[in-house]
Amino acid sequence: MSEGTQRRRHPLHAFAGRVHEVLDGLTNASHLGMAVEELAESVVELHRAEARLAGLRMRLLAAADRADVGEASACSTPAWLAAATAMDRRRARREVVLTASLQGPRSRTGESLESGMVSWEQAEVIVAAVESLPSSVGAEGRAKAELHLLEKAKVFGPQELRVLGRRIFEVVDPEAAELHLGRQLARQEEAAARKTFLTLWDDGAGTTWGRFAMPTLNGDMLATALNALASPRRSDAYDRTDQHGGRVTNSVLLGQAFVEYVERYPVDRLPHTGGLNTTLLVSIDAASLTDGLKAADLLNGHLLSAGQARRLACEAGLVPQVLGGASAVLDYGRERRFHTAAQRKVIHARDRTCRAEGCDIPANWCHVHHRVPFSRGGATSIAEGHSLCPRHHKKAHDAAFASTVLASGEIRFSRIRQ
Repeated sequence: MSEGTQRRRHPLHAFAGRVHEVLDGLTNASHLGMAVEELAESVVELHRAEARLAGLRMRLLAAADRADVGEASACSTPAWLAAATAMDRRRARREVVLTASLQGPRSRTGESLESGMVSWEQAEVIVAAVESLPSSVGAEGRAKAELHLLEKAKVFGPQELRVLGRRIFEVVDPEAAELHLGRQLARQEEAAARKTFLTLWDDGAGTTWGRFAMPTLNGDMLATALNALASPRRSDAYDRTDQHGGRVTNSVLLGQAFVEYVERYPVDRLPHTGGLNTTLLVSIDAASLTDGLKAADLLNGHLLSAGQARRLACEAGLVPQVLGGASAVLDYGRERRFHTAAQRKVIHARDRTCRAEGCDIPANWCHVHHRVPFSRGGATSIAEGHSLCPRHHKKAHDAAFASTVLASGEIRFSRIRQ
């Protein structure tokens, strides 16, 4: 034991210093040589120790709050805690409030935390659930609810425990539970509707950023749609590895799915504005549409590449406004850019699979691509359409790839530039 630790007379004060000495002694310790069982047991024991330390910390924090520990620096206990530990102030405030509950009315939860029976996250959920009970529930009913959740915490993690906590009133008063739950859900839904918003901003470098909040129901609907698009079973849609062979994260895959979701939403389902379907109007000169060297211009002032304009003209709700040399309008886009359902059935039945060389993705999972791009005068017909999976359809419109129709009718893609 170091000289500094020996000077600490109170056992709790000495322990706080001793913890650091032990951890310092393990800084260079290697896990090599540990059996799998030892690794697993150590992880679980350290997790429990972390909960016990949190419980002890909460007990001491409650005492520090009662002793007005922030008085010397003329600040509150949460402000002192945030400054002393570099903790977020909101988190510090939550800890101090929770500490008071764990050492007071929810002392059994505090004891369970300090003994390592529940985690810090579980303790937070239990306290929040009990505190959310209506004021008509007395101390006896709240104690009953707390014990019920502590028992469930032996089996369930914080997320499942939160769901059980929403229905904790059933334990206290089963007859009134459904009425209470209905009122609670109605209040939550009204609050969610008031908090719904969407903010988008363009960074001027080709990327739009955003923040949003929506009711849980709509969030679940969006998540279900995006997960269906990004599902591993639909492995044709997006590359699961990057150009260096590294794994693409789920958040990136969901972002790609969201982009596809926006691009492929049926235009005829959108409301009319100014008597017209809600579409994007793109201005581009005829030469650029062919050679792909210049930018296209959206009416809102944003720019996109000619290749992107061609791809969207083929598969999204976008009308190309093709301009001649003197910026005279040559073409506002043909009325029908998309193959009809009947045409798609015939094309899928004919192709059976994606027409890219070596790709066996079923045709009914594919897009119908214009053999001659629609932006270059291609006809929307059975003869001029062929099935391409989303991955190869993207390559068909990528200027980095050249495509060749083989004698077999398959399409070979070759990278022509990085």
